[in-house]
Amino acid sequence: MPHARTPYNFVPVGDRIVPAEKIDGKYPFEEQDFLHPDRNTGWLDIQITTLTPLYTRGAKKPNDISEDAAEDYFHYGDRRPILPGSSLRGMVRSVFEAMTMSRMEFLSDRRLFYRSFAEAAGNIRALYQSRFTKDRLCAGQLIERDGRLYLLVSEAAPKGFVLVSASEVRADWQRRGMHEYPAPRDVQVTTTSQQHRMLGVAVARLQGSIPGWLIVPGRDVPKKGGAQRKWFQVILKPEGQRCREYAVPKDVYEDYLNWGAMAHGNRFKTPKAPRFLGHRAPAFALLSSDGKQVEAIGANMMMHLRYETSIGKAYERSLTPGSANVDVDMAQSVFGRVREGNDAKRTDQIRSRVFFQDAICNQVAPAVLLDPGNPVKVPDVLSGPKPTAFQVYLRQDARDLAHWDSKSATIAGRKMYWHRSPSAAAGALKPDVPEGVSDTQITRITPLKAGLTFKARIRFENLTDAELGALYASVHLPSGMAHKFGMGKNMGLGSVRVDVTDAVLVDVRARYLAAGSDVGLVAGDAVRERLIQAYGAFVRLLFRNSTTLWANRRMIALAAMLSWDGRPSDDETQQVGFSDQWKYRWTLQSPTVLGRSHGIMDVLPVSPSSDVEGGEPDDGRPLARANDDPPSRPRPAGAHVGDRVPGQLVAKSPAGTGTVLLDDGTEVKGVPGLYGCRVGETYRFKVIDVGGDGKVRKLVRA
Repeated sequence: MPHARTPYNFVPVGDRIVPAEKIDGKYPFEEQDFLHPDRNTGWLDIQITTLTPLYTRGAKKPNDISEDAAEDYFHYGDRRPILPGSSLRGMVRSVFEAMTMSRMEFLSDRRLFYRSFAEAAGNIRALYQSRFTKDRLCAGQLIERDGRLYLLVSEAAPKGFVLVSASEVRADWQRRGMHEYPAPRDVQVTTTSQQHRMLGVAVARLQGSIPGWLIVPGRDVPKKGGAQRKWFQVILKPEGQRCREYAVPKDVYEDYLNWGAMAHGNRFKTPKAPRFLGHRAPAFALLSSDGKQVEAIGANMMMHLRYETSIGKAYERSLTPGSANVDVDMAQSVFGRVREGNDAKRTDQIRSRVFFQDAICNQVAPAVLLDPGNPVKVPDVLSGPKPTAFQVYLRQDARDLAHWDSKSATIAGRKMYWHRSPSAAAGALKPDVPEGVSDTQITRITPLKAGLTFKARIRFENLTDAELGALYASVHLPSGMAHKFGMGKNMGLGSVRVDVTDAVLVDVRARYLAAGSDVGLVAGDAVRERLIQAYGAFVRLLFRNSTTLWANRRMIALAAMLSWDGRPSDDETQQVGFSDQWKYRWTLQSPTVLGRSHGIMDVLPVSPSSDVEGGEPDDGRPLARANDDPPSRPRPAGAHVGDRVPGQLVAKSPAGTGTVLLDDGTEVKGVPGLYGCRVGETYRFKVIDVGGDGKVRKLVRA
């Protein structure tokens, strides 16, 4: 089976969350009332260069509702482009979290939805059929009372709704367009003695005295031979009838609204939306197994159902037991933390110790615009898969696709966007709305051109050596890598190179003992050496046996996603829309494999000084080549011959042997019995030999 092509991929999260440092039993952020003489305080001056067109939406005045205000790029009013410090902060934090193995702080813990009739992945079809049972199906009217939502089901029919023949429904009432969602129509019916054989639902005639709502569903499920819809549903109005009442739990309703907003846009949550479910709206429901409350709701009978497993739970499965209980990770310790909710305490909040100034461009319009003659552009409409596309959002074994409720379901990792060429990014911006595209589907932007430079300053206070090393590594990427900033990342917009032009540390003791604006400021070679030491402290915090970050599968994947010089071709990272790759649930090729195929291993830094400066180390020590077996993390306690471990096939010979990359970065060569296995896929292997250094030497297919 081929691999899917997408403008994004996933960096593995690692098997643990690394806790923030403690010094003398205290976190560094607990001592912010003074500048600590043994910590690092100072600033980094940075220069940002745009490698592709870039766009950050400008701020709107409170009373300005014009569309033009939303099109403009961010500036202070003088047309000089600005990169907001808050956005720079988010850009750096995303890389910082990945590097430091911090928790996915802003991961939504909601439960996703699914629906399946003729699904290519049979396990998801079987799951839907096992839960969507006719004895739990009903329909009625939603009523809000005392802040809670209830479903009133008329007893004029056993399930609160009936079926009417499609031949009785007027043609102009039926759905005609792809994006047409007719509202329920008031009708009256008469029940008959007939029942639908499979659903066990009463059949009625579209005339009579029982009031109801005719439901016109969405697009028909394809049927063999092109057969047309035979039945429509009519939900009986409970008013004036004997009714049953079922409570709709708050989380069921909120998850439904969140799913709709993700699938159809935020207007799904408004009463004006065609399929909005709220007070007095007709709705279908699936009852809980005990029949006491509503488990799922929908505007149509064949509704989407919630997975039992939330996104957050699938993330926790990716971690070693107990790791999710880490109180504070390094990203929270440095960037701060805000906890909300009734149970949030003051002690849960953490103040930031890094501060990002706005980045200011050295040019003004029209010289900064991508197209001065026609500055406003319309980006391509890239409708694509959401997290419900489990084949790409979950870590997959090629033999058996996992869905969100699979026992083995773990998230694929942190979502990041590939860099794309400047021509590909510019080509995704059109001068006007393409023919056949609804105006409600598009947005308008004023992009900036590639080649612009911006200057900004990042200040920091009371950072430990490891924290300073992590911050510097997240800002100043190795040569050939770049950050992503702003909107339109999926189209290739926002690739930027960040260079540290100056670094200054404050000697707190000297500054307090003498007067003068320059007293106590440390720069030059002294700062360079300090940064190398800080970087080394950071690496040792994560990998005790390594001299560089870029030494395991997770970091190689991150390097591949950040790589500008070694990025995949535009064809490999384009969004292809809803095609066979989604219909047949093709999986993604890992960024590790794609990165290796484009030479990422040949350019990765191999020492602290080369990481910090992009050059060669100056201590004269021989270094292993970057494409040698990288130093691995300490072998997990209890690992031994006979263990079954996941591994990714990164190379395969015609003889059926291959090279397998393990999670700790170890490459095992000459693994036999790989006929039928595909490069890039993850499989399970049995350990048959472990060396004295803790590295796995031999594997066989489990």
